[in-house]
Amino acid sequence: IGSMICMGSDNLEKVTGRWTSEDGSYIYHNERFVCYAPSHPNTEFVVPDTFTEIESYAFYHARNLKRVVIPESVEVIGQSSFLGATALETVNVPSKVTSLYDNFRNCYSLKNVTLSYGLQEIQYETFAECTSLKSITIPASVTAIGFNCFEGCTSLQSATLSDKITIIESDTFNGCSA
Repeated sequence: IGSMICMGSDNLEKVTGRWTSEDGSYIYHNERFVCYAPSHPNTEFVVPDTFTEIESYAFYHARNLKRVVIPESVEVIGQSSFLGATALETVNVPSKVTSLYDNFRNCYSLKNVTLSYGLQEIQYETFAECTSLKSITIPASVTAIGFNCFEGCTSLQSATLSDKITIIESDTFNGCSA
């Protein structure tokens, strides 16, 4: 089962079959969380601790989710994994995850983000257009912040950065008007 299997299926509310959860809210394969049904009615979701990876685009356009809890067992959060999850307000990034890339772009309602020590780089557009994000604390383990990482975060008032950061790419805070 490959990533991006739920892209373009915004009205998908339930999936059933061999690699699906009992409630039909997601698809998995071995230790990989592959896809959350974009229109499933849940507003909160706890990723089971049997998973070590969240695939790219796994929560793409998951329009009803407000809170996602990611367990410490997760080591990889794939590219654009929460892209367009417009209702998402709260998420955590566990300590085994070392890199983020375009993960939360267009999560307009995102207010609360917990980044754990262990994260090393926050790459291209990870939080771009998170227009409700008011503050962010970057853990001391982070050494690089990529292009346009916080671009368009119009409510961002505070960003606490560590002195361990050696690279901050261009336009990182472009359009942060608050």
